Amino acid sequence: MPSQADVNDIGITILENDFDQVSLEWSFPEMVTQSFQEEAESRGGKVIDLSEIPEIKSRRGAWFQTGYSLNLGLSEHKISDETQKVLVKVMVDKQLDVILLLRPDNYNSGLSYNKKPPTGAFGLYKRVEIFASNPVHTFVQIEGRVIAGNPPTVIEDINGSNLSRKTPADKSLKVTSTDFQAAITRQTGSAVDEILGGLGL
Repeated sequence: MPSQADVNDIGITILENDFDQVSLEWSFPEMVTQSFQEEAESRGGKVIDLSEIPEIKSRRGAWFQTGYSLNLGLSEHKISDETQKVLVKVMVDKQLDVILLLRPDNYNSGLSYNKKPPTGAFGLYKRVEIFASNPVHTFVQIEGRVIAGNPPTVIEDINGSNLSRKTPADKSLKVTSTDFQAAITRQTGSAVDEILGGLGL
């Protein structure tokens, strides 16, 4: 998860579009991890953060590889033999039932098909509209990849993205404000709830 907030300003023409990243005094990755821990524990589960385990950290580029299956031409997610060995060891050592990989996602179902979705894991999204109020949204876009079984296999990808439209009074909302942090905290909780719900928890 990135630590900087994304600010997406979409104008009438492409020349008016502006994308910015803003550093914050608080940590979005920590917010996500804490939210997962709290929500999983409230459901009777336990969360262990694997991100700093050397074997996991050194293979970051391998976790979201996609391959293709000859079965009906459907795409499938493949875990290489080497990555599988790492996961087997970690799951046994830590006594894990499920490994959940998190990544930022650029999809958001809260926008209609003809509107460009916000980019990044979290931030502000503003879009100029002719003959309409120019909406301001806060957004969180997180996807979880679920790995389980023996041998470990990708079960599914669960999207927890959400978009929240602000009132006209919030048009001047800044990512550095406490209002923005409060909104992102709530939306992170919603994203986590959606992903855990997709796991059947």
